[in-house]
Amino acid sequence: MSSQSHDGAPAAPAPAATQEVSSISLDMDLPPPSDQAEEDLAAAAAADHNNNGMISPSSSSPQLIKSSSSDIKIKVRKFLRHYFWQPHNKSNRIIRQKTLLKEAQQDMPIYQQKFLKYRNFIALLLPALIVHAVWWPVMLLPHNKLDIVQEYSFATVTMVFGSIVAGMTSEGGAAIAFPVFTLAFSVPPTVARDFSFMIQSVGMTAASFSIFIMGVHIDWSALVYATLGGIVGIILGLEYIAPAMDPVTKKLAFVSVWFAFAFSLFLLNRNHDRPTFRNVPTYKCNNNNNNEDEDCKTRTTTTTSTTTAAVTAITTNVKKFLHTRVPSPEPSGLQLWPAIVLFLTGIFGGMNSAISGSGLDICSFAILTLLFRVNERTATPTSVVLMAGNTLVGFLYRQFGSSPEGPIASLAWNLFAASAFVVPFGAPLGTVLGARLHRITIACLLYALDTIQLISAWVLLEPKMTAASWGMSVGIILIGSLLFALVTSAGTRLQRFSAMDVL
Repeated sequence: MSSQSHDGAPAAPAPAATQEVSSISLDMDLPPPSDQAEEDLAAAAAADHNNNGMISPSSSSPQLIKSSSSDIKIKVRKFLRHYFWQPHNKSNRIIRQKTLLKEAQQDMPIYQQKFLKYRNFIALLLPALIVHAVWWPVMLLPHNKLDIVQEYSFATVTMVFGSIVAGMTSEGGAAIAFPVFTLAFSVPPTVARDFSFMIQSVGMTAASFSIFIMGVHIDWSALVYATLGGIVGIILGLEYIAPAMDPVTKKLAFVSVWFAFAFSLFLLNRNHDRPTFRNVPTYKCNNNNNNEDEDCKTRTTTTTSTTTAAVTAITTNVKKFLHTRVPSPEPSGLQLWPAIVLFLTGIFGGMNSAISGSGLDICSFAILTLLFRVNERTATPTSVVLMAGNTLVGFLYRQFGSSPEGPIASLAWNLFAASAFVVPFGAPLGTVLGARLHRITIACLLYALDTIQLISAWVLLEPKMTAASWGMSVGIILIGSLLFALVTSAGTRLQRFSAMDVL
């Protein structure tokens, strides 16, 4: 659309911004802008050009502001979905597996089809129904004992959060209960440890049930060998190590070791895109692509199939019901040296569990993530199931074994009665949330928990701490960080010899 001057002669071409405004003005039957207005518009256009084409605030339109706001909302939504609500697995193999499962459902009995359709709800509700079916008769018969819940309400509130953390991360409910009870409410460490055994026997078992029903991936081979070592370690710890430690030492050792681990995991995760594996990988004798000789094959022979066959026999019957006609993705076994490492890790972790009620879970998580570079989304549910078994062993040994520390105190039973009814809801809920969180989000939760625990212990125990106590705590952190750093370095070197694809 062209414009003319007032005397009828064609007007000189105006700058782009002037032409745009003039055309809009003519469309609205308004007079053309004055010479001063044209100069102002030309200056504004030049300023915009000098700003690399960016629109100045004075010339922003409502449409552009609305578009910018929409872009921000999209970015926020993507961020939240990426770090807080991921799908269970995006790999092509899992997609194919789900496709096979959907096809197989057509030939399944109706009860199996309904189970697979609603199994997430079953995983959340069934453990709670079972626990409450036992808890209410015990609390009401032969007489009403619900006043215990009111008297020890701090335990109830603590385990609401503790059970969610137990299901969501590699730290069991003891990671919350032990420091809160011992530091904030002056509960003796032995009582807090026994309570942790008891409450985790309910909560983490419920979370494990949810993991199995929902089909969340765990590394079965790592689970078996760490469990065997954990049984040995927790019995040795309850018999010889825990009775020899004073209360302050137990508290400081607990928070210092796990802070050292959190610091090492933080250093490792500075590279957010570091490659990780779905399971403990199989390692080659060298990092070239040449065929391995017979000697190399002999040295990397997988562990004897006895244990693996036992696990397969158990899980196969479960998968017949949960995953009918879907091929199992699990490996046949571990190589010999990773199995030995996991067994020794189980012994050390079991000893730590004997001190504070939690230890095997975080030790196994540390070795799986730092050394074997297993993804946190596999290592977390694996450690939850692992700790559920270990805490059951600890509870049964304390209840029926001949521990030097004597029988379980009545205070531990009261704390357990006041909180047992909440953990079967919280732990499975934590499992559902943990299965959706990005591995970096899980790691950040661990950083926060371990840092808060350490600072709280130093502040609350400061009146009772001697120079030796301070030296022990700082020494554990420094030595622990060094050891974890060495494990991390070894994991970096081992990654070059992996024969498995990264996630």
